[in-house]
Amino acid sequence: MTRTKITIVVYFLFIHLISSWPTNCTDESGLSWGPCGPGREWCGPAFANSNTPQYHVRSASCAENDPNFSFYDSVHGLYHHFWQERIAEPQNGEGGGPVIGHAVSADLAVWARLPVALWNDAPYDTRAIFTRSTTIVNGVPTMVYPGLCTQHSFPGCTGMVFGVAVPADHAGDPFLKNWVKPTYNPILNATGDDPTSAWRTEGGEWRMTRKDGRIFFSTNFIHWAPAACAQPGGCGPNGEFFNVSECSDFFPLPPFCTGVGCSEGGPSPPPDFVHKASLDGDFYTLGQYTSGPPGSTGLWVPTHSTTPWVPLLQPLDSHVRNDSKPFQLYAAVAKTFWDPSQSRRVLFSWVKVLPEGTQSLAREVYYHSQLARLTFAPVPAMESLRKGQPLFEQGTLNLPANASYWLGDWAPGVGNQSEFIASFELPLSGPPAVFGVVFNANSDGSVGNALRIVYDPSSNTGNVSWGGAVRDIALPMLDGENDIGVHVFLDRSIAEAFVGPQGQGRLAFTLEAGSSASAGAAGMLVFTEQQAITVKNVSVWHLDSCWKTPEEVLARRGKGK
Repeated sequence: MTRTKITIVVYFLFIHLISSWPTNCTDESGLSWGPCGPGREWCGPAFANSNTPQYHVRSASCAENDPNFSFYDSVHGLYHHFWQERIAEPQNGEGGGPVIGHAVSADLAVWARLPVALWNDAPYDTRAIFTRSTTIVNGVPTMVYPGLCTQHSFPGCTGMVFGVAVPADHAGDPFLKNWVKPTYNPILNATGDDPTSAWRTEGGEWRMTRKDGRIFFSTNFIHWAPAACAQPGGCGPNGEFFNVSECSDFFPLPPFCTGVGCSEGGPSPPPDFVHKASLDGDFYTLGQYTSGPPGSTGLWVPTHSTTPWVPLLQPLDSHVRNDSKPFQLYAAVAKTFWDPSQSRRVLFSWVKVLPEGTQSLAREVYYHSQLARLTFAPVPAMESLRKGQPLFEQGTLNLPANASYWLGDWAPGVGNQSEFIASFELPLSGPPAVFGVVFNANSDGSVGNALRIVYDPSSNTGNVSWGGAVRDIALPMLDGENDIGVHVFLDRSIAEAFVGPQGQGRLAFTLEAGSSASAGAAGMLVFTEQQAITVKNVSVWHLDSCWKTPEEVLARRGKGK
C-alpha cells in the first residue's frame, strides 16, 4: 500500500472515530441543552459514582483522551494542562471532536477546571482539534495543533493542517481562558498529526517533528518548511528522521536522579537528548543530537545501554522503555514539558479507566546514568493533598516468612482514595524473597490487587507483578542496593505505583484499581513468602480531592511545588 493510500485510510478512520462524539451539550446547571460551544460544554451531570477519580485531572462530565499542550507560565506562576475533550461545535454537520479541555494549577497537585481552551471554530479545523504541544516563543505560550479540516470549509484541505493558538491576553489574564488563532494560520498543510514541542538550535532556528518522523524548521515560528536530511546514510524514503509513531516526543536529557549511580557511569559518549516513540507502547530512546547546518534535520545517534551504537530506525524493543503499555491502560500518548521554575521535566499521560478516562498524576522525569534509563517520581506537592493524620504509620514492621500484617480496614472513599509508602529491606542470602502489598483488600487478602515483588539475593535480581495485568517486569538493580521502595497512589478506579531502590521510580506502573473497593473491601495489608522481611517507614494517607476554584488556585502560588 502506498503512503498516499495509507494517509487516506488513516484519515477516514479518524472520521469514523469522531463521528459519534457529542455535538449537543448543556451548561453546568444542566438546564440549557443545545449545540456544544462556549458556555455549553457539559455532556451531562458531573461524574459522581464510586469509580470517579478524585485527585486526578479529568473532565467533569465528558469522555477524554490525550494530554496536550502542558506548560508552566512564568508570567503568572501557574501550570496549565490540557487534554482532548470528546465534544465539538456542530459546524453545520462537520464537527466531530475532540476539542481541548483545560485546567490550571500552582503546584501540579491542586487544580481548577477552566472552560474549553480551543474549539473547532476556524475554517481549517471545523471537524476536530487533535493532540499536541506548546512551545514558549519569546515568552508567549504558543500552541501548535493539528486541525482536522474539510474541503467544503477549507478548499485544498488534505485531511489535517497545523495551526497556532496564543493567549488573547497573556499579561492580564492569569488563567489564560481565551486563546486566539492568528490570521497567518495554518502554518503547515497536509501534515498528519502529533507535532512535538519545538526546540531551538544554537543558531536560533526552531525545529519540530511530528507523527511521520519528519522534521520541519522555521526562523520566526510562522513560516515552516521541511528540513533537509543531514543524517549520515540518509533519512527514510519520505524524509523520516525518526520512526513513524503516534504521539512522539523529543527533548533534552532530563536532570539526573538522586542516589548512587545516578550521575556516574553509563554510555560513552553520554546521551544529551531523548526521543519517545509510540508503537504499541511508549519507548524512550536515548541519544546524541547535533543541530547541523541551518535548514537541516541535524544528526541523531541513538545510544543503547549495552550496545554502544544502534542505527536509526531499528526495532524499538532494544530501547529504554516506559514499562506502562503492558497493562493496556496507557494509550501510548505520554507527553512531557519543561518546568523552568523547578528545573525539572514533567510527564502526563492519558489512562483509560472508569468512568470515561483520566489524566495520570504529574510525574517528574529523571535520568539514571549507570542504568542508562529514565526514572519517574510523583511531584512533591502531592503531599499537600494528605488529609489529617495518617491512616497508618509505623517505623518498622518485622514480618516472619509466610506472614501478613493488616494495615487497616477503611471505608470505600477512604482506603481507595489514598497514598501508600514503604521500604522493604532485602535479604542478603537464602531463597528468593517474595513480598509486597495488597490494596482494596479484605482481611485475609483473598480479595484485592496485589503488588508482588520477587527478589533473588543470589543474583541480585528482582521483578514486579501487579494483579493479573502486570507480570514479572524486571526491576533494574545495582550491586549493593539493600532496599526496594514502593510508593502507590489509589484513586477509586486508578492506581499508580513507583517502585525501585533508593526511592527511585525505576518502574512506574498504572493499573485499573478494580471493583473490590466498591463491594466494601478497601483495606491494605503487607505480606511475605519464603523469607522474613523488614518493612520500614510504612505510612498510609487519605488524600483529598484535587479540585479548587480558580481563585483558590491563584492564592496557592509560592506555597511549594
